[in-house]
Amino acid sequence: MKKFGGLSMGGHWSAVLHPAADVERAQELVQGALDRIEETMSAWKPDSVLCHINAAPIGQWVALPKEIANVIGAGLGLMIEMQDVFSILLGGASAKHGFVPGEERQITGNIDAVEFDGQRLRRLEDVTLDLNAIAKGYAVDMAYETLCANGYNNFLIEVAGDIRCNGLRPGNIPWNVTMELPVPDRIIPALNIPLEGEAIATSGSYRRTNDAYSHLISPKTGLPLPADGSSVAVIADTAMQADGWATVMSILGQEAGLIEAEKRGLPVVFIEQDLPHGFVERGSTAMGHRLESSWGRL
Repeated sequence: MKKFGGLSMGGHWSAVLHPAADVERAQELVQGALDRIEETMSAWKPDSVLCHINAAPIGQWVALPKEIANVIGAGLGLMIEMQDVFSILLGGASAKHGFVPGEERQITGNIDAVEFDGQRLRRLEDVTLDLNAIAKGYAVDMAYETLCANGYNNFLIEVAGDIRCNGLRPGNIPWNVTMELPVPDRIIPALNIPLEGEAIATSGSYRRTNDAYSHLISPKTGLPLPADGSSVAVIADTAMQADGWATVMSILGQEAGLIEAEKRGLPVVFIEQDLPHGFVERGSTAMGHRLESSWGRL
């Protein structure tokens, strides 16, 4: 297999292709797709569409390119499903705690703070949109679809930990991804998770932190979660779905998260500190069928 990569969204991306594939062309295609999403949805680029939305006067409609409209629509949909657990209107809190640029604004999980008609959006309250919880997953999906549209198959693509794969590895072997222990300064493999044409995303409170707090904001309280050394992985059909549900699971926590995962049949696994013993893993029934290791202490 051939591995290559680049930079995007403040981190690294990588891809693995069949040895006979045109890697140079694939790298151009993937980088172009990722750059397009970053230029549109980054809170760090003042000319991005996202920043124009947040700078527009309250009540003024902003026309949306198709890709950001897709992400906003998905984010608002998940807000409806998981009220007070997931929100794309927390940019003010993220800015307050130093995770994104911008000014402190109203924080809400109330979908009525904006109006969206599928092609345009306007803010009805002084809120800031923040798409970080799903934009990275969508970028993975766009890179995936770009490769597929150009005749590539049997590949894996990863952007800052969000992964989506196509087909199988040589020998008709499923792709295998590794979930790490939630340790901030080291990479320690914990679980091997097989994937067949699916996506996986992880979320945790141990790497992107500010003092004792993580980058994950609770819509219910408007406060960041404590950096408690835990992580969760979710498998879904698309990387955007996996990304969003991984955030949901982190906000819910292990107990409530696994209840929700069982209701929905989601493959989910949590790894949490279990001092002084080390770490403990707990997963949903759907995830349990996939894991190569047995449940228990790590």
